[in-house]
Amino acid sequence: MRYYNYYPAYETIEELREKNQKKKKTYLKKHKDACPIIQEGSLGKTWWGKSWNKNLERYADYDNRLGRGKKYIKAEAIFDFHIVEGHIYGVVSGSGRKLYNVDIRIDPLKQEDWLNMQKAAGQQIASLEELVLGKFPKNLKDLFFQEDVGLFPSPKQIHINCDCPDWAVLCKHAAAVLYATSIALDDNPKLFFDLRGIQMDDLISKALGENVNHLIEKSQQKSDRILENEDLEALFHI
Repeated sequence: MRYYNYYPAYETIEELREKNQKKKKTYLKKHKDACPIIQEGSLGKTWWGKSWNKNLERYADYDNRLGRGKKYIKAEAIFDFHIVEGHIYGVVSGSGRKLYNVDIRIDPLKQEDWLNMQKAAGQQIASLEELVLGKFPKNLKDLFFQEDVGLFPSPKQIHINCDCPDWAVLCKHAAAVLYATSIALDDNPKLFFDLRGIQMDDLISKALGENVNHLIEKSQQKSDRILENEDLEALFHI
């Protein structure tokens, strides 16, 4: 690596990508189950991916440090990436030879907030497919996107740990992993619910349950179209 005045010389994304591809080959030989991140097109293509990034960028604590994360993704610096319940794991290539381990813990959604969302969703989400595609009414999208009480975590609900020497709360390696999460959510929105410790089926079950209850109540009410005996007598002069 070239150094000028004790600082690493600037490297383009293309230069970094070329270096990372060589390092990644060695890494993947040793870690057969690794899931590297490769960006194709823009970050965040679905409602879930876009909303994840939009949520991160609306917080000043994150916004001024997230840009470097995008560069690392474009340079294919994330050699491994996994989401399991409450955690995002990533292995990120540094500017030198080292690889850094990122572990981001996300607090589970509060049960009270989740129940309120289920209640508000009511009969507005008709199918799991609608939920996965983010095709539901705007009022629900606004509800899900509320700060602090919505589906998406605030900085105080995001706990970041990276073993790099950067003292910042959000280093460039963690920023890359946070942005990479939007790519994973584009491919599989269910991962978002796993991350927040909730069941996406709950919204559908609530909607279907309310529909069934509505039909039962309706069936127990006498229809205006059903004539009583005295109405029949009057109609036919019996």
